[in-house]
Amino acid sequence: MSFTKARSDSAEPMSSSTSAEAAAAALKAIGNKAGKPSDEKHGSVKLPDTCLAKIMGYVANTLEPGGLRGPSAVANELANISLVCWDFYHATKAGFIALGEATGSLQQAAPPEPAVNPGRNANALKIRQLHGLYTLPGDVKLGGWSFWDQVILDPTSFKLPELKEAAKHLGMQVTGTKPELVLRILSAFGLAAPTTAPAQLLRALALERSTLPWYRCWDGADKGNRIAAAVATLHMVRHPSVEGYIEQANSKGVAGIRALLLKSFSSVAQLTAATDAAAAEHRRKQAEENRARQLAYEAQQAAKREQQARKRAAKQAKLVAQAQQRAAALAAGAALGP
Repeated sequence: MSFTKARSDSAEPMSSSTSAEAAAAALKAIGNKAGKPSDEKHGSVKLPDTCLAKIMGYVANTLEPGGLRGPSAVANELANISLVCWDFYHATKAGFIALGEATGSLQQAAPPEPAVNPGRNANALKIRQLHGLYTLPGDVKLGGWSFWDQVILDPTSFKLPELKEAAKHLGMQVTGTKPELVLRILSAFGLAAPTTAPAQLLRALALERSTLPWYRCWDGADKGNRIAAAVATLHMVRHPSVEGYIEQANSKGVAGIRALLLKSFSSVAQLTAATDAAAAEHRRKQAEENRARQLAYEAQQAAKREQQARKRAAKQAKLVAQAQQRAAALAAGAALGP
């Protein structure tokens, strides 16, 4: 099962004869069967299908709405499992389907409403595309998820008007040749080639990997508020577990943040406990630093008061000496007489 990604920095393909020829060449290189199931035989030892189905179903069900194991983490795990042997490779196809169905319960955060006339602004076009993905499967007349599954599996089997309708729903440019539309639609799902992966899963992955700074596609009932708050706290106290999280967020969105956190934590509960401990330690250190600063300030003020007291004493002693000198001078004058 291929998850070949398209370039994330490409907004809208150019509508020119050159781009049309390039799209046609790219589509020809991909081939109509690039995303179709492999016909490779199983290994010499075939595990029971029921056992494999349970394994893949278990992995797919480890998806945690609002937790650390988002769709990208589980999909990557299934992809790694598929490399174990041919039996696992074929079995993971059912796992990806189960994961795609499970993403329906994610409650992913909705992207901002797209501008009516986005023009050629790259971010505005990206918002429109994300909004199109978020509203999938869209109009019932399109055929639901089965329509989109077929679009990304064998897009060249569709007629140009059908591809234009699909591109329109995805908020993408509808002009251009058939090869251009095919590549454009695939890129909306983060693909560079057709795939057997379910469209519902690819939609969830694309949203989770959004890199727009004002749209982090968290999911779950609280839309990732606990995780986001924990990450902000850990970043504030410079906890090593979140080192480089800003770079991860800017390059892979929520999926990148989750991948970074999974290196140190296995659950939101563990993350929260670590955050509370780090915050408490930070408060303790701050209290110690504040106390040290207070003691230093008090010592400084005491030294200043002592110095001022010495100055006053010296001044007073000087005045006393001067008075004594004057008294002695008067006494001497009186002794000499008139």
